[in-house]
Amino acid sequence: MFLQQRTNLISLVFITALTGCSSTTDWPNLSDKMPDPSTRARVIERVDPTIAPREPDKAPTSITEAETLLASVTEDLIAAQEIYARALDTYKKVGPEQDDKVHLWLEAQLALTRLSQTVSRLDVILFDEKLARSELGLRVKEQKQRTDSLIVAERQALAAAKPAEIS
Repeated sequence: MFLQQRTNLISLVFITALTGCSSTTDWPNLSDKMPDPSTRARVIERVDPTIAPREPDKAPTSITEAETLLASVTEDLIAAQEIYARALDTYKKVGPEQDDKVHLWLEAQLALTRLSQTVSRLDVILFDEKLARSELGLRVKEQKQRTDSLIVAERQALAAAKPAEIS
């Protein structure tokens, strides 16, 4: 019984391979030459190596460190909001028939994601019970909730304005 199943399996594999080699449709088959990768038009984007990645924030151990972190994040939030506003304005100014509309929409999405990532830096303050209960922790919580609400609203607005070319 095992020998018969094994023979059937080998026959099935052989017939499948033979069918793949002799196909006459426009589907690729095993007798086709390998495509030349140099003929493909590819754009490979790499991170700029001159810009060092930002180190993750260390958990603050005092109110002073938390205030310093909050000030840094607030500055970065303002910059990220400005970048998002510019990206969104650029997207809105483009006519519906222009080729780069999808690209500009994706740029706005990326800017909004960076804004979201920036506000998440405040989590290290909120995860510390002592800091979260302080007056500073309450301010951080308010700022995070306000920014998170803005991000959710903007994500919904961007989703509604999504170009038809993106499925």
